[in-house]
Amino acid sequence: MDKVVKDPQVLAREMLVDIQDPKAGPVTTAGLPIKLSATPGKAYGPVPGPGEHTEAVLADWLHLPPDAVVRLREKGVV
Repeated sequence: MDKVVKDPQVLAREMLVDIQDPKAGPVTTAGLPIKLSATPGKAYGPVPGPGEHTEAVLADWLHLPPDAVVRLREKGVV
């Protein structure tokens, strides 16, 4: 494993990247395997926790008003 993480090709292609996790601190994780020149991707941060973006999805994508989200939480739906 030590040889893999220090391999010049792995480093040059950014196959391993460091991200900041709010709970764990700096974490090394897999970079994006596909490299596109016109639309390069980037590893922005840790994977969201369960339900971390529930309210944003309900409000922004489904256009639910805040009181509807509160009712869903009270009923245990989300």
